[in-house]
Amino acid sequence: MGHVPLYLNEEHLKYVTNFSTDVGVATDAGKLFENLGVGSYGFSRAFDHVFTTDPNNPRSILRDPATGIPVVSGLTSGGLTLSTTKNVHPLVHYLERSRTKKKLSLNASSYIDFKLAKGLSFRQTVSGDFRHSKSNEADYLYGQENRDQESYRLERRDELNQYTFESLLKYDKSYKKHNFNTVLGFEYMQSDNYRQESEAVGFSNDFNNNIAIADGGTTYTDNASEKLVSFFGRLDYNYDEKYLFQLSVRNDASTRFGPDSKNGFFPAASFGWVMSNEKFLSDSNLISFLKVRASYGLSGSNQISNNIFESLYRFEEAYSTISYNGTTGVKATTLANQILGWEKLREFNPGIDVTFGRGLFSLTADYYIRTSEDLLLFAPSAAAYGTDNWLQNLGEVKNEGVELELSSRLISKEDFRWSVSGQFSLNRNEVTSLGNNEQIISRIDQDTRPTEFIAKVGQPITSFYGWVYDKEIPLEWVDNPFNRFNNDCADVYVKDLNGDGIIDDDDRTELGSPYPDFEWGFNSDFTLYDFDFSFQLQGSHGAEVRVADLDQLYYASESAVNEASNFPDRDLTVHRRFTDDHIQDASFVALRNVTLGYTLPKSFTSKYNVDKLRFYVAGENLLFFTAKGYEGFNPEAAGQTSDNANTPLTAGYQRGDGPVVKTISAGINFQF
Repeated sequence: MGHVPLYLNEEHLKYVTNFSTDVGVATDAGKLFENLGVGSYGFSRAFDHVFTTDPNNPRSILRDPATGIPVVSGLTSGGLTLSTTKNVHPLVHYLERSRTKKKLSLNASSYIDFKLAKGLSFRQTVSGDFRHSKSNEADYLYGQENRDQESYRLERRDELNQYTFESLLKYDKSYKKHNFNTVLGFEYMQSDNYRQESEAVGFSNDFNNNIAIADGGTTYTDNASEKLVSFFGRLDYNYDEKYLFQLSVRNDASTRFGPDSKNGFFPAASFGWVMSNEKFLSDSNLISFLKVRASYGLSGSNQISNNIFESLYRFEEAYSTISYNGTTGVKATTLANQILGWEKLREFNPGIDVTFGRGLFSLTADYYIRTSEDLLLFAPSAAAYGTDNWLQNLGEVKNEGVELELSSRLISKEDFRWSVSGQFSLNRNEVTSLGNNEQIISRIDQDTRPTEFIAKVGQPITSFYGWVYDKEIPLEWVDNPFNRFNNDCADVYVKDLNGDGIIDDDDRTELGSPYPDFEWGFNSDFTLYDFDFSFQLQGSHGAEVRVADLDQLYYASESAVNEASNFPDRDLTVHRRFTDDHIQDASFVALRNVTLGYTLPKSFTSKYNVDKLRFYVAGENLLFFTAKGYEGFNPEAAGQTSDNANTPLTAGYQRGDGPVVKTISAGINFQF
C-alpha cells in the first residue's frame, strides 16, 4: 500500500490491525476497529502494527524470507489507542463536514450641505454600517467513526451595528496669488458588536441538527462596544500653485483606554514646492512636472480588543478560578493598567515627483522614517504577581524604507496605446527600546504546533527563536519507524552554539525574519483598436515563515514517533518544532491579475442608445511561483487560527491557512 485509501475494500481489510476476541484485552488497537468493513473510510491508524511481530519491539517486522517485503503478522495487541488528532483520510473533512455562512451587509450614508456665506459651507453626514451573519458547522457521524471524537453541530450569530456622525465646517478663500482652504470637524463613532454561539456533540444521526437533542453542549455570548470622539482641523495654503503648505491637528478619545489616557493629540505638517511652475523650468521640454515635498507628523493607533469582558482587565485586575488539593480559589490573570494609552507613530517622509517629456516618463520616490512609540504589547511580569504578562505601553520600533514608482506611456496612438508602470519598495524595522526589557520571548501555545519568537533590542520586532537544526536521529534509534506513512521523528539533533557540550536554553538564537528584503510590482496596459489587455505581476523576496502544518503533515508531533528508550543522545536533541527545520523561504512571484476585453464599436452601440458595451474575461493568481523548498499552502498567509498568532510579536506563523485561490471570471460593462 503506497497510500491510505478513501474507502476500504476486501483487499484493504487484510491489512487492518486485527481485532482480538480475548477477554480483558483493553489495550488492543484492533478492538477499536471492530466495526470497519467494506465501504468504511480509510485512515492511517487502522494499519498500526500490522507488520509487527513483537508488541515490545515495534521494529521487529515480519518479512517474506525470499523478497524481504513486509507481510501481515498475527499480532493484535499493539498498545495503541485512537487519539483526537483526526487521523482520518483527508477527504473525509470535505465529504463528512459542512461549513455554511450567510451574511447580510448594509452600508448607508446621507449628508446635507449648507452654504453659510461666500466660501463658507457646512456639511452634516450620518452613516451606518450594519452586518449580520449566521454560521453553521457540522461534523457528521461517519466522519467520526472509529475515533474518540463525536459528531457535532455549531451555530454562531454575529451582529455589528456602527453609527458615525460627522460635522464639517469648510472655508475657501483666494486673494490674488494666495489660496486658503480650511476645515474644522467633529466626528462621533459608536460601534456595538454581539456574538452568540451554541455548540453540541454526540448526535446519533445526520438528519437532525437540533442542538437540544445532543449529548451535551455549551452556549456563550460575547459583547463588544466602543466609542471614538474626534475633533480635528486642517489648513491648506498655496502661493501661486508653487509653494504648498498644510497643517493639521486632531484629538481622538477612545473608550478602549482608561479615563486618564483615552485622549490622543496628533499634529502633522507638510510642505511642497512645485519647481516646474518656476520660470526657470516652465518652458522646459525635458521636465514637464517637478515637485519636491516633505511631511512630518504624529498619528495614533488604538488597535487592541474592544471586547467588553476583555476590556475590564486593562483598568481592573481580573481573576479566574483555580483548584489545588481539592480547594477552589481565585488567581489574578492579569494586572490593571489604568494609564494604558495610544500607540503613537512619528513619521518623516521626504519625496519627489517628476514627469519627463510631456508625460512620457514619470518617477515618484519616497524615503521615510517611521518610529512607533509607546507600543501596545504584552510584556512579561514578575512571577510574584501571579500573572504571566500584562498589556503595557512600552518600547520603540524604527521603520526605515524607500518606495519607488516608475511609469511610462510607451506608445500613444489613436488605435494603439501601451503604458507600463513598476513599483519597488524595501523596509527595515529595528527595535530600539523595550522599556525595562532587553528582549521579549513570545510563544504560541497551539496544542501540537507551539513555537517561540523573540523581540530583541537591535533586531526586528519579530524573529523566529529556537535551536539550529543539525541532523536526523539514525533510523535504528527511532521507536516504531513504521508507525506512519512518510513520518518524521519528533526529535532532532541541534547545534551546540556556545560549544559547552550541553544542549540547553543558552544554545537558542534568532532563526530568521518574517519580513521581506524587498517587494516589487509591474503593470502593463495595452489597447489595440477595440481590444484591451492588461496584467499585473507582483513579487516578494527574502521573507521567511514557520510552516507549522508540516508538524502534522509529517506526523512529527506524534508521540509514537520518538527515539527508542535506550537512545544514548537524548540530551543532545530537542523537538523539531522548536528548531529552524520548518522555517522556509516565503518568496514568491505571482501573476496577480490579467484581463482581456473587447468593446463594441460606437457605430453599433449608438443604435441602441448605449454609450459603451464591453465584454471581458479576467483571472487572478493564474500563475504563482514559490521559492524552492517551500511546502506550505500560501506564502502570503498570515492567519490567526491559533491564539496569539501573527501579532506584532509573532509574525510569520502559518497553520491551517487556505491555499492560493485562482479565479477566472467573465463579465459585461454597460454604460448608458
